[in-house]
Amino acid sequence: MSSASPPSVNLGPITTNNLFYSKYIIIYILELWLGAIPVVFWGYICYLNLVYFWWSWFLIPLFALELYWMYIIIVSWVAKILLVIVCKIYPPREGVFKINETKDYFYWNLRTFIRSLPFTLIRYSAFPWLDFLVYNFLSGSKFNKCGMSSVMYDGWLDTEFIETGNNCMIGLGSIVLSHYIDGDLFILKKVKLNDGAIVGAKAIVMPGTVIGKHTTLGAASLTEIDQQLEDYSIYMGMPAKKLKKP
Repeated sequence: MSSASPPSVNLGPITTNNLFYSKYIIIYILELWLGAIPVVFWGYICYLNLVYFWWSWFLIPLFALELYWMYIIIVSWVAKILLVIVCKIYPPREGVFKINETKDYFYWNLRTFIRSLPFTLIRYSAFPWLDFLVYNFLSGSKFNKCGMSSVMYDGWLDTEFIETGNNCMIGLGSIVLSHYIDGDLFILKKVKLNDGAIVGAKAIVMPGTVIGKHTTLGAASLTEIDQQLEDYSIYMGMPAKKLKKP
């Protein structure tokens, strides 16, 4: 892989929830700052309650949880507004692009970085279902469609061009990629998991993959780019091959 790839490749899988790109640090600071201002103000009000009302000391856990939720909500809204603006300037699109000849890779990095702070805040929270809610809030659009009954927070997912049906399960440590970097080529293609699809632990789903209804991709398996997995089937291996059709 060439030096054009994000710096996160040296740290682990290339996913858009662990990307860090120094040229966009001003966006990170903006989200931190705008999120902190109302939280600090409200925290001061909570502090005054502790000073003047002795019984409010019993509410300290609720105050802390309230401030935590408030910060996540505000940062997510700031990120959402920035994403709307960026998508208006240059809408996301699928395809295979030359990194140095088109703007798609640049704007993909920008959109990814805008989402990075909210995803970081929820990734290590005590509420795993927050991951799914914030993911849908920041990524749910005509480019994404995720069923509410799916289990997603144990895996690593890209944040664009991912569609899941109902009752899908993304296994522990699995990776679902809608993007791929091959030399100077940047590939961005939609991944679709139909109803009841299961991605096994530590499996990797490549861009353009379509997993059929109630189809299982086995643990530690790897799909190919644009691979179509048939309905009601089991796939295993690297690359994934159909093993069984009930």
